[in-house]
Amino acid sequence: MPTLLPMPMPTLTRLHCLAEDEEKVVETFELFIDEYITLLILGNFEKADLLLKNANQLCLQDGAHPKQRVLWIKDVSHIAELRPKLEAFIEKKFPERTIDFNNIRALSMSPKTESVSYLIFVDPTATDEPRDKRKKLSTFQMARAFNAAIKDMPNPELEPDINPEPENPVVS
Repeated sequence: MPTLLPMPMPTLTRLHCLAEDEEKVVETFELFIDEYITLLILGNFEKADLLLKNANQLCLQDGAHPKQRVLWIKDVSHIAELRPKLEAFIEKKFPERTIDFNNIRALSMSPKTESVSYLIFVDPTATDEPRDKRKKLSTFQMARAFNAAIKDMPNPELEPDINPEPENPVVS
């Protein structure tokens, strides 16, 4: 009996790429933003394979949050379909700023917040905010984006209890 050693092992990945023929774009997007700490990468670009491999490694490295995921939306029609939602999430986080959506390469979001945590730009020099001037897509900026999303996660221990127990119950 022939053996197939070494056995091929599947590669663990936290990277999901929406297929060009994906029909449930909004549903997939909503699943990611409800369940995961998402780094959403928009569009196709030079050195995408290397940067996406690095983004996946950020999700798998020691100390990474188990809910970190990367969602790559490279199809322009999918980006256009999600644009109104994404613009609303950006506006919620940065209401005082005017941000050119076409200049956004990536953004991070915490689960269930419906708000952006961090933006990475195609051309950071084109933004009006001085703090954005170095936010071009890189492994370092992706790590910062994940950290910002983790920091923005709702902490259930700090949320008010809607039905608190009275401290001194009255017994009649």
